[in-house]
Amino acid sequence: MSSEELRTRILLTPDNYLTWMFAMEAKLIGIDAYDIVTGVIACPPDSAADKKKDYTKLDQKAYSKIVDYLSAEVINYSSASLPTSDRHSGYGLWQLLRNKYAGTDLAARSVAVGAFLRPKLSTLSIFISDMRTANQKVVLSGIHLGPVP
Repeated sequence: MSSEELRTRILLTPDNYLTWMFAMEAKLIGIDAYDIVTGVIACPPDSAADKKKDYTKLDQKAYSKIVDYLSAEVINYSSASLPTSDRHSGYGLWQLLRNKYAGTDLAARSVAVGAFLRPKLSTLSIFISDMRTANQKVVLSGIHLGPVP
């Protein structure tokens, strides 16, 4: 019996950010660029030329990887919205996409909470899936729920 390798590419569209982000995080971890695009590792100062060169190379590699997994619509948005200073920057592109599709503003928080307040009740499996998605939206929007008194 032969085995077949199934290759799928999840391209970012305006409607699938959470799914795309999960897969893209794994790809960025695989090339050691995840901490760069999320800002955990900052760009070294000019005095550390070798480290800055390595950082820039990895940042550009992350940019290339991210662009490979964008739909045409998102590429059009990104190319029009990305500041010139962030051209070819994985960090800049990641932040732009996160702010556009995950959002941390009041509107994103309202949408996230609304998903919990108005769940779709059709089947149990759909309900569970919707609640998981709503939970991810709450986390991405930056809402911090404290302990219940």
